Amino acid sequence: GGWFRWPLVGGRRWIDGSDASGNTGWVGGIGGGLWKTTNFKTSPASWIPINDFFTNMSIGSICQDPTNNNTMYFGTGERTYNKDAIRGNGVWKSTDHGVNWTLLAATSNYMNVSKVLCDASGNLYVGVIQNNLSGGTSGFFRSTNGGTSLTSISPNGIDPRVSDFVISSTGRLHICTGYYNSATPGYRYTNSPSTVTSASGWTTAATSFPVTSTTNINCVLACKGDTLYALPCDNTSNVTTFYKSIDGGANWAATATSP
Repeated sequence: GGWFRWPLVGGRRWIDGSDASGNTGWVGGIGGGLWKTTNFKTSPASWIPINDFFTNMSIGSICQDPTNNNTMYFGTGERTYNKDAIRGNGVWKSTDHGVNWTLLAATSNYMNVSKVLCDASGNLYVGVIQNNLSGGTSGFFRSTNGGTSLTSISPNGIDPRVSDFVISSTGRLHICTGYYNSATPGYRYTNSPSTVTSASGWTTAATSFPVTSTTNINCVLACKGDTLYALPCDNTSNVTTFYKSIDGGANWAATATSP
């Protein structure tokens, strides 16, 4: 989940997986650090700052390890290309349920993290968009050791800048790449995210939603099992059509039904 802004960005909030009531959650600010609530369903909810003195304050995505809810991650940096976009400083990790956080050294050149997620086994996945104004690296990375080291698994043949990715309850991982002025955006999926490599294990949709330099300058994905939605943003900065797949991403069609 996430909030929409231009271009579409998701993942800046997280509901605690260990709170069955759904009242505990975290939210990251564009430049305002990390905040927490324990009464999310109350209107208005009350929020307390966890830390607004991190060495980098731009939090763009948060996730939690489903195998150990005490382990959490957040990615830093705005992925947008506006001139005042805040540069990040990698991925940060907590092992005490979000109280204390430390930078993962292996991610220190990830200046614009688009998203972080853990799979059902606790493996960490990080999407990065290199903002041309801030340098750094782009790509899709996996860690099987809690972020100590990461391996690039960016699908070959398409832009490495990750606009969005999701992991279905079926275990299938879906990724959309390309951002803003990309000549080679793309959509791929894999049934083996923990072992897929850049060269093998990725599948191209038989019938995809539009992924061209003018129809997909950004994209947001959503999924529930084998049902997926794609919201590609065109070169006028608008989402004009929703696309839906009911077969796990193999085939897509325009739909009038919103997610």
